[in-house]
Amino acid sequence: MKFITTRAIKFQIFIWSACNEWLPTMGSLVRLHVPVVEWCPVCSREKESVMHALWSCSVLKMVRARFGLLKGCATASFASFKDFCSSCVDRLDEFELCLLCVVLWRLWFIRNQAVHERVRHDVTSVVSWLGCFFSDFREANKTGDPLYSTPKLVVPRWRPPDRGIYKLNTDAAVDEENSCVGLGMIIRDHLGRVMASSSQKVAMLVPRVWLRQLLSCKG
Repeated sequence: MKFITTRAIKFQIFIWSACNEWLPTMGSLVRLHVPVVEWCPVCSREKESVMHALWSCSVLKMVRARFGLLKGCATASFASFKDFCSSCVDRLDEFELCLLCVVLWRLWFIRNQAVHERVRHDVTSVVSWLGCFFSDFREANKTGDPLYSTPKLVVPRWRPPDRGIYKLNTDAAVDEENSCVGLGMIIRDHLGRVMASSSQKVAMLVPRVWLRQLLSCKG
């Protein structure tokens, strides 16, 4: 599976961060004493945890129904997103796990667009987007097109925040062989000046069986 080789790492880090409750949901920010409203910015009905943002939010009901993943499984039965992922490993086959991973990653992208860019997407658009994603994926692997099999590395351009706002950028690298993850963060102001930075290596806590399934996307 060559087409999503570069993206598979993104999916892997994303799920790992979610399992450790490290995604910056409103609930997580409140626990860090950031002055924000704890309620979900999408549905405004419940406090936004990782589990709520990625799966149990009422706005995502149509997406859950469309894919039929974990049908009949009550989200309230999961104590955390990590427990949810462990249940997925037991219930879903390899392809379904990859599918779910991409769906969750896309839902988080849509959520961030709404919160940070004030761009509203219809969550049902995930269905058509995913169809295009896997269609391109199958076509790329069928034709062996070098444009897909050896994608060029594109370095995204950093965009400064508004005056008076600080921007936090993070990155991570996974070393599955040694069961550890390298983390890095940097905070800059609207002029690009570094206000703070940090890096550390931590043990990998996400279930290894889940990581193996995600890595299967890389073939």
